[in-house]
Amino acid sequence: MPTSPPRSLVVIGLLLMISAVALNPWTVAGLVGVAQFRNPWVLGTIVAGEIALGVWGYCLPRRPWARTLLFAAIPSLICYFLIECVAVLLIFRQEPDWFREQRVQTALFMADPVIGFKFRPHLRGQEFAWGGGAQRHVVDTDELGFRNVGHDYSKARVFAIGDSFVFGSGATREESAVGQAGTVLGEEVLGLGVPGYEPSQYEIVLDQLLGRYRPSVVAVCVFVNDIRAPTPPADYAFGQRTFEKRFEAYSLRHRTLAFHLLRRYLQRGGARFQVASNGITLFERTAVDLDYFRQHHELSAEALIERLIRKAQQHGVQLVLFTLPSKESAYREDYVRLFGHAQDLEIEEQAYQRLLALGKRKGITAVDLTPTFRQAGGHLYFDLDSHWNAAGNALAGKVMANTIRDLLPHD
Repeated sequence: MPTSPPRSLVVIGLLLMISAVALNPWTVAGLVGVAQFRNPWVLGTIVAGEIALGVWGYCLPRRPWARTLLFAAIPSLICYFLIECVAVLLIFRQEPDWFREQRVQTALFMADPVIGFKFRPHLRGQEFAWGGGAQRHVVDTDELGFRNVGHDYSKARVFAIGDSFVFGSGATREESAVGQAGTVLGEEVLGLGVPGYEPSQYEIVLDQLLGRYRPSVVAVCVFVNDIRAPTPPADYAFGQRTFEKRFEAYSLRHRTLAFHLLRRYLQRGGARFQVASNGITLFERTAVDLDYFRQHHELSAEALIERLIRKAQQHGVQLVLFTLPSKESAYREDYVRLFGHAQDLEIEEQAYQRLLALGKRKGITAVDLTPTFRQAGGHLYFDLDSHWNAAGNALAGKVMANTIRDLLPHD
């Protein structure tokens, strides 16, 4: 009669199988703070490891080779524990720059159950730097959490809605595209831009704006990272813990060797870059969703833009749509020469052309800034960042102002 395996082996095998289920690729990504897998081989490796761990756990009480493997692994686990102690106590004691830059945003942002997150109101002189200090800006916000301190919402005729490009990352409020547009127009242009916002949040901002004010023109600015399936607004109501975790303190978990190795491994394939002829760094992967057309995400994205247009028209407000080129698209010739393809750029271009056609069908003004930026050339973006520098903000502000001027009522 066969003997039953020791209960300890059964328990260990069960724990291994539970670990195989719990430590799936998405759980691992969440533990190390990586939003998505950028390399399919990385995803495949983790899935294969998960399957191997589960098989090992299942076979442990039943197969001699599994028990032999367990006993052989014990010395390795002891060595790994000693290495982790050295890493935690000596190597990774100091908070890395990328983590510090991320965590410091707790002073700028707050969770919001309606829109997910927003700037804290009444900020004054709050400096934010990123890229090792290469880019920085000072944030002042009004009572609504926007960068319009000292401006009268009730008297403004022009508002701009968008993400970090409308906010003016790396620029003062006056240097931003919105500030430059106001200077060219000779009147206030109020920016309702927040870094990280997407079209679903643009809609919430528009609803809040039209519920309180009656501007003449609202400009909606779409960037390449908006070329993806919109996030359902209901998801923002459950995002507070996720938001807080994004800015958590540098803890023991972040100091482990496993954390740093896994983070670097999961991010493989996301940082290939080359330097263009004008000295600006271009990245092979832009923020565009490669599955945008394959998964028919354009249908939901365009339906959202169509809702924005309809809501503005119902309130007697003229909506103008601006599509903003990625740095890689602005220097298209350099990009193709350096990387040998234009996959990301073609998706961006096709998506923008569809938005322009949508605007034409709905009777609104829609302008793509890509041709203007390609024709201008020169340094229009920061070197290691995707945002406009002073020249890029000035160029965008001029195009926006000249477009909006023709839409404003003249007394």
